[in-house]
Amino acid sequence: MKVDDTDRKLIEDDDSNLKGSALKNDANFALSLPFSKSPVDSIVRDGAAESRKLSELNLGDVRASESTFTLSMPFAKMTAAGNAADISSDAETARLSELLREDGAEASTDVAERERIAQPTPTIFLAGNKQRQTRSILTVVISIVAVLALVSVGIMLAVKSQEATPAQQAFDAYTSQQLAVAKTDRALTSTFERYQAAKADVDSINVASAAALAAVVGVSDETSRAATDALRLEFVASVTEITVTDPAETPYVAPKVSTTSSLSEIAVGVDEVAAEAARIEGSQLELDAAFTALRTSRTAFTTAFVTFAKTIPATSTEYLSLYPDAGQEWRDAVTTSVNALTTAVGSGLGANEMQTYAAAAFALQDENARVVAEEARRKAEEVDEETRRATPDRPRATPDAPAPNPVDPAPGRDPVDPGPAPEPSPNPNPVDPNPEIPVDPA
Repeated sequence: MKVDDTDRKLIEDDDSNLKGSALKNDANFALSLPFSKSPVDSIVRDGAAESRKLSELNLGDVRASESTFTLSMPFAKMTAAGNAADISSDAETARLSELLREDGAEASTDVAERERIAQPTPTIFLAGNKQRQTRSILTVVISIVAVLALVSVGIMLAVKSQEATPAQQAFDAYTSQQLAVAKTDRALTSTFERYQAAKADVDSINVASAAALAAVVGVSDETSRAATDALRLEFVASVTEITVTDPAETPYVAPKVSTTSSLSEIAVGVDEVAAEAARIEGSQLELDAAFTALRTSRTAFTTAFVTFAKTIPATSTEYLSLYPDAGQEWRDAVTTSVNALTTAVGSGLGANEMQTYAAAAFALQDENARVVAEEARRKAEEVDEETRRATPDRPRATPDAPAPNPVDPAPGRDPVDPGPAPEPSPNPNPVDPNPEIPVDPA
């Protein structure tokens, strides 16, 4: 706050009053200074706040009105008349005015500083500032969205304006139908491949079961074996009667129809596709029926074969009792093969395990026959040895002496016939060099 000419004039008038009051009154006195209202309301408020601060310091009282306010400051009476005489009234007035001006300048500076601090600082956007960068990105995004919206609207209007022609509609229908038929044809080919794999499995079952049934002839229940083999022949005959057509013999070929084809050409293509669809559907039904018949025949025969295989353990027990002379290792081989056959039947066919059992059973039979023959030969040798010991030794006959050379008779004489030579006597106990060994019929 500044002290203008009006204030200065008021101060000078008050100085005169102060001088008169100081000379006339013996008591203390108060100095009242009127000030005009500042045009800035915030300065008045700050001045009022400053006046309250001065009041707290017991320096005076500030009273504000609509246009002016009065600053009252208490002063004490001069005690010595000599002190008042030493300082002239003019000098005192000048000094007082100087102090008031300094106080007014300090108060004005303080008020202005408080007003500056209280005012909000405006935001300044500099180049590269974060706020400006955020506004720039937002502007770019809004622009991009607006451009995309315009493009989308343009595309929708363009598509809507282009209505499909009858030829285009017919081609779309043909394309959809053609794709469906091509998919059905691929399904038919896949089914045929699965049928071929099942047919190969059936053929392998026939070969393996035939070999197994032939191998166990003589080491199994013959009645059950013969019945199973008869079912196998029926199984083979039923599978042979099943006939299917390879889809590769009549492949599906799509008609030559394109987007440039006429409406009549597209109609012909649609009819051809429909005919192919009917043909493929019929082939699929035939193949499904053949597949079902093949599975039914396979299940019937494998069930009968497994039923026969389950009779092997009981048969093997009786078989072991028929050949008690074979060693334990041969008997264990039969038992092990039977256990393996039982396990295989529980999870599959067991044809290979049945052949293994047959081999072990016949090996047991051969070993038993060998042991029996060896025992018979040993007994024959013992009998022959006892026979030789019981028979006394006799001198053997010497071989016949050679006949003397005939002597020519003298000339003029007839030769003399010596006669037949005597025959040797037979041995009373002849020995057979190759004796016959008796065999036990059991």
